[in-house]
Amino acid sequence: MNPRLSNIFVPFLVAILGLAYGAYQYRSYDDGRRQNLIQYITTVRTSLNVDHINSLSANQSDLINSSYLRLKQQLTNMGESYPFVRYLYLMRLVGDQIVFLVDTQPPRFTDTAELAMPGEIYEDAQESLFRLFSQDHPVTVGPETDKWGTFVSALTTVTDKQGNIIAVIGADIESSNWDRQVYLHLLPTLFFTLFSSLLSFFLVSSYHKRQQYQQKLEHLALVLETSHDAIATISPDGVVMTWNQGAIAIFGYTATEAIGKKVTDLVYPGKQLDDYQKIYQLPTNGQQLVNHKAIRRTKTGKMVVLLVSATPIYQNGEFIGTTVIGKDITQDAGKESVLVARNQELEKLNQSMVDREIEMVNLKNKIKELEASRKK
Repeated sequence: MNPRLSNIFVPFLVAILGLAYGAYQYRSYDDGRRQNLIQYITTVRTSLNVDHINSLSANQSDLINSSYLRLKQQLTNMGESYPFVRYLYLMRLVGDQIVFLVDTQPPRFTDTAELAMPGEIYEDAQESLFRLFSQDHPVTVGPETDKWGTFVSALTTVTDKQGNIIAVIGADIESSNWDRQVYLHLLPTLFFTLFSSLLSFFLVSSYHKRQQYQQKLEHLALVLETSHDAIATISPDGVVMTWNQGAIAIFGYTATEAIGKKVTDLVYPGKQLDDYQKIYQLPTNGQQLVNHKAIRRTKTGKMVVLLVSATPIYQNGEFIGTTVIGKDITQDAGKESVLVARNQELEKLNQSMVDREIEMVNLKNKIKELEASRKK
């Protein structure tokens, strides 16, 4: 895969997997909270006195009904026992309409809202609520919106001793509060997903960079190894550390024979170490040696003429060695010396011809002088 694509694809895949797991967690946590809310509303139902509910008239006359007052106080107290419950209420089906019997709000809510009055028609009743009056099965619904807000609700029926459904009891939790709790629960997963995506991007990017760097190193090593020039790395104390094929071809020493030996013992003729000193002054003066003509000795004792270039190597600011490159110009140097000798011979020949001409002129002048003296 293209490195750029994998730099995007892998973190994207990690993010997708993390979000999928987050969605699974969201669903599981949401389902768990709904089950807890159903258990709570079922517990509240069992604590209610059925006779008190049956005695309610489902109109405002209940405001002075002792059963209504007892139920209202009981539901208010029960609302305090479950965090985040905003409303706890009783409803009854009257004809084809659903009306409130009792509506309460825990006192922990300071922003008190207007509660439904006994007998008030619930105008926003959903079909699911109507169905509940025909089946004894607790449910959670929502988020659903009515004039009091948007809520997640738990609903269950209240039955009399004969099993007749006489009311529905409900508990509302504000949707924003419900979602906030779910998202807080998911925060570790979301942070871990983000962290994993960034980490995977960094790791994949680093991996590709290392691959590219390794490929460059391998390419460079191949170039150096197959170069016709002699390329060697020399330690600060003059010991050969690397030795390429070009060096083997020019000097005749194998890498095994050269590495670990003093370079002066291998290729320097006699004690001619002047340019060696030049090379090892490079780290102190911060310069490079470029195309320095030098004579070196091969394994067989033959002398070769090289153009030598040298560059100091630093690691973390510390001098660790020198890269030396030598280009064999022996043949060119030989041709140059032949040309110099020929030029010297031509110069000598020209000089001798000039000398002859001068002698001839002088001789002619002497002859003229003799002829002139005879005539006298």
